[in-house]
Amino acid sequence: MAGRLYFMRHGETTLNRQGIWQGRIDSRLSEKGIEQARAAGDHIRETDLEIDAAFCSPLGRARQTIETALPDQAYVTDEGLQEISFGSLEGQPNVDGVIGPYGDYFKRFGGESEDEACGRICAAVDAIAIDHVDENVLVVSHGTMGRLFSTRWSDGTAPKWLPNCCLMEFAYDAAEHAFAYEGIWAPGEGVSDDWTWTGR
Repeated sequence: MAGRLYFMRHGETTLNRQGIWQGRIDSRLSEKGIEQARAAGDHIRETDLEIDAAFCSPLGRARQTIETALPDQAYVTDEGLQEISFGSLEGQPNVDGVIGPYGDYFKRFGGESEDEACGRICAAVDAIAIDHVDENVLVVSHGTMGRLFSTRWSDGTAPKWLPNCCLMEFAYDAAEHAFAYEGIWAPGEGVSDDWTWTGR
């Protein structure tokens, strides 16, 4: 693949700041989230990264992120890029302080397992990549989905926690339908392998 896949997590939201399970419900970016999105856009422009095609989760926080970062960039929404479903936990505070990996935790609340969500995000991104083999493609999605995708394709080299508005780079092997993790850029706090990291 001459081009690359760039996977971005959305910016921080008001519910992120409150420790609320978000999933498929939505909230606007916080002021910090807006700053993170602008920083990501600046990074893309300053490194002369040309985005040939862009795809985004249909959830508002992801759309607000790409529209803030790259206001002139056309994009297509894709249902497969949505965050993992937390079921009836969505909109509720994480009072038990549950942290990932989640495994089947959300299934008991009517949500998705991590295996189900990983299969969904990998299929969605593969379908996008196969249609844009020789291009630089941007995908804007969510924290858990980015972690599942990067864990699947990084051989343990990607960070466990993905900061808001981080940008992960992957090469793509169209013949094998396989991705290769090549690195990450993140604004502000940087990255961490600590599951209890408070920078998220």
